[in-house]
Amino acid sequence: MATFANAIAKISSLLASNLSRAITAVKHREVEMEIVQAISENVTEAQIPVMIGGQFVGYANLTFDKSTYELQMKELRLAGGEQRINYIYNYGTMPTNRAKALPTLRYVISRTPRVIGTISLPVDLTNELRVGETITLDGGKEHEILEGESFLLKGQETPAENVPYTAVSADDVPVVADWYEASKNQEIAIDYGPSSKQVMPAVEEGDPPVIVQPNQSGQLVLTVGNWAANALQLATGDLKISATSLVIISTATKADSDLWADAEVFCVSQGTDILNFTCVTTPVGNITINVIVL
Repeated sequence: MATFANAIAKISSLLASNLSRAITAVKHREVEMEIVQAISENVTEAQIPVMIGGQFVGYANLTFDKSTYELQMKELRLAGGEQRINYIYNYGTMPTNRAKALPTLRYVISRTPRVIGTISLPVDLTNELRVGETITLDGGKEHEILEGESFLLKGQETPAENVPYTAVSADDVPVVADWYEASKNQEIAIDYGPSSKQVMPAVEEGDPPVIVQPNQSGQLVLTVGNWAANALQLATGDLKISATSLVIISTATKADSDLWADAEVFCVSQGTDILNFTCVTTPVGNITINVIVL
């Protein structure tokens, strides 16, 4: 095993035997490797000096765990952005091996706070939303909770609980996300679910936060076989609308426009996630429409 004592002994020996001669390059490399090996086998923490504008400002710390052969980085910061708890794996993708996951601080360029997904079913905050638990997000996605992940709750009986919550551990209750502020409008990016972004407007103290659905768009199809007595009720799926939503409808192509005009199709009303259409004559083909919800 290489040690500093061995390296010093080798240096002393070389000096003693080379009083009148230069130490050869080979001998120099032997000493150099002895020192490097001694350092690598004995040091468990490393520091990377940080220089800004030619001035030393501090160190970035690394820790080597000899029992697991893991090099642990306590903080990882990219060029700019906002702090987010995430996981970095030491190799490949290990979705079930949490012991190999290294919790770090990840900084993303976007300053939009992120949540993993939305949960419309009621959550028992006393016993649920714990690290390691598998939950169902809106859109039907199953997700195993990791430490530091945040979720937007939407189905709580207590309105004040319909805010982003962060999972802390397997034993501790979740907490309101530290970036959430009821005093200002906040756009939230959503990783999984029927929409990618939502807005939480500022609310008065004591008032429950209100989740505002952003503008949405998509294509829907008026299927020939679904017309009955010159009427058709169309479910809007991922496009969330209400009876008071402002909805803009247009045909997708000229062929769709011709079918729409020939059958004299008209959208007569709307409800919760439905659009109601009438026609003078049943269209002879499916009509694809573009729908924008404001």
